[in-house]
Amino acid sequence: MQADQTEVEFRDVEFWSTRKVATEHTIFDAGRFESNLSYTEGALKGTVTNKTRFALRDVTIFSGRQMQEIPELAPGATVEVHLPFQPSAQARYGNRQSYAMQALPAHLRSLQDEQVREQIMIEMLEVTGRTGNQSEIVRIVGWTDQPVVDAAVQSENVKTNSIALVTSGLKVQPSKDGHVYYPTGTFDVTMVGSSVPVDEGGRRLLFDGRRHHV
Repeated sequence: MQADQTEVEFRDVEFWSTRKVATEHTIFDAGRFESNLSYTEGALKGTVTNKTRFALRDVTIFSGRQMQEIPELAPGATVEVHLPFQPSAQARYGNRQSYAMQALPAHLRSLQDEQVREQIMIEMLEVTGRTGNQSEIVRIVGWTDQPVVDAAVQSENVKTNSIALVTSGLKVQPSKDGHVYYPTGTFDVTMVGSSVPVDEGGRRLLFDGRRHHV
């Protein structure tokens, strides 16, 4: 969206009514998250540093269906991560974790009948995760009230209110003993051969009358 070439005009807008406009914009100076994480002694341990330009609140770090909540994470701040690894808490295909509730700020999770804008933003993240098969990657999600893009109304004095969802996958280093953990969903399972007759049925395979999941 180029400010000198784009014009949005709403006509015949009634008093106290609202109008919406949506744009898509790439931010090149948003920054990044720096992680030093590895699985050791049965847990995901290490640090995450906020090297974005945004002051984050209601931050959550996910590993499978496990999560660690962090109230605030200022630009340049580092947080200690300690998530005990539980295989039973790693989501399986068709049962992926729901960001719609877990990544919402705590004070909004009890709102069952009202869809707030934060939930709409989280649902967009879920769609992106399913499309890219990224829902099981270790991930950080946080919220910021800082304006991500500048907004103004020509010839009007207006008060702006901003909220943005900031998220990124986090890199996990090999553990000191050389082992590497790959979260569920990192690889697609493909059968390359079998010594017995196999009947393929969706995500299930039938071996000699016995059904196995892959």
